[in-house]
This record gives sequence, C-alpha cells and structure tokens, in this order.
Amino acid sequence: MKKYCIAFLLCAGLAVAQNPDILTTDAVIKMVQAGVPSQTIIRTIQSANRVDFTFLPSDLDLMQRARVPDDVFKAMAAKSAGRPVAGQPAPPVVTAEPAAPVQRDRQSRSVRSTAPSQSVRDVDDEYQGRGMWDLDISGFAIIPHTSPSNTVGLVQAEAGYFVTRGWLIGAGLVGVFSKDTNDVFLDGGGRYFFKTGNPRILPYLGASAGVNILSISGSSDSRFLAQAGAGVRCFVARHVAIDIGYTLEYVHVAGATFSESTASAITVGFAHVFGGR
Repeated sequence: MKKYCIAFLLCAGLAVAQNPDILTTDAVIKMVQAGVPSQTIIRTIQSANRVDFTFLPSDLDLMQRARVPDDVFKAMAAKSAGRPVAGQPAPPVVTAEPAAPVQRDRQSRSVRSTAPSQSVRDVDDEYQGRGMWDLDISGFAIIPHTSPSNTVGLVQAEAGYFVTRGWLIGAGLVGVFSKDTNDVFLDGGGRYFFKTGNPRILPYLGASAGVNILSISGSSDSRFLAQAGAGVRCFVARHVAIDIGYTLEYVHVAGATFSESTASAITVGFAHVFGGR
C-alpha cells in the first residue's frame, strides 16, 4: 500500500506540474504504469475539476499498450462525456413515492452502462487525426490555360503529418528527367479536412508554395511555384483513402502574363494514413 501511495503522489505531482487544473490522458497512463490501483485512479478522475481526455486511434493504442483497465477507461469516457462516473454516488432524490428512486436508479445504471460503448464507437469512427502520418501518391493531368493541347501527365509523391484533427502539414516532389532536361518541382504546404456526417468522406482545401528548378543542357533556372486547390478524400479501408481534387498552379516566368504562367490540374491519388503520437 505504501508503494501505491508513493507512485500515485509522484504521478499526480507530475500532472499538476503540467497543468494544475486539467487531468489528461497521459497523466492517467502514467498512473497506470506506476502501479496505482484502479479505484484510486477512478477517484482521481471523479474529483477532477477539468479533464482533457482524447480517444483517437493513437490514444487507444497507447492505452492498450499501457494495459489501462476497462473500469478506468469507462470512467474516462463517462467523465469526458459529462456523464456520472461508475462508482460515483448520484445526487439524492427526495420523493414521496418509495418506488420512484428505485426506478430512477435503474435508469441511471442503464445510462452509465451505454455511455462508454458509445464513446468507443465515436473514437473508432475517426480515420485520421492528430499525431498520424500521411503518405500520398498522386497522378495528375496539367492543362496549361493558354495551350490546352500541351496537357501532360505527372506523378507526385507527398508526405505529411497531422498536427491537429483536421490540419495536415507536408511536402511534395515531382520530377521529370531526360538526357538533356531535368524539371523538378518541390513544394511544402498544408491541407485542412472538414468533418461530414460520414467519417469516411472528408472534403478539403489546401495550398502550398515552393520552387521549380528547370535544367537544360547544364544551364539551370529556379522559379517560384504556388498552388491552391480543393477536393475530397474517401476512405476505402481503415488506413487507405482515395483523393480526388482540382489544383490551380502558378509558376512565375519573367515576362509572362498570369494566364501564361498558370495551369489547371486534375488529381487522383491514393493515401496511406497510419501511426499515432
């Protein structure tokens, strides 16, 4: 018992040092790893003024690897949803009918039993989120605005990281190489995914900037590159999605008009979303 008390005090002290008002998922995991009894952790969750529990796939993976007990997870889910935590006494009910409190208690137990499973379903519906990686291979047709007949097809590789639920930050590379000509496009930017009623379908807006390096027979020229676009991502499996979108591309060419420097691109790509924090 003395060992458990010392471990709990160390973990609680660390959580308070991070934020004295908020109990986080990381703090609960550290208490479990320190050997603090489940009932002690549940009482800590019950008495917390504020909590910041996250239930993304990466968080569930961390809790599973840390062997967070089921009753602790249920307490976290209930507290986060604003529902009574299992084991927490309900407010007294004053009534003249003796049967009414029993019926209310049965209903309360029914609500508590369904709350954790609903929270798990909500978490499982998230196909991408903070702390996850994104690898994307896209094929696109570039249509110059002043000469559509010169349309070309290219393949782009991109890698990114989700800094929040919706924000993906990354970089891309496209290269065209031949005996005398090398044409390389390097860019970095962001993409924001919007939630819909269907967790598999996520519309997005994105923008990026970079450089286009054109080398012909040993002579090279660097030009500013900017892109802006929109599209939709559709998950066909837990970690695999198809991206379809439109991009407006601008490459600065000295002496050229805006129309001569821009092109439209229709893109279709495959994304692999994986990992977690």
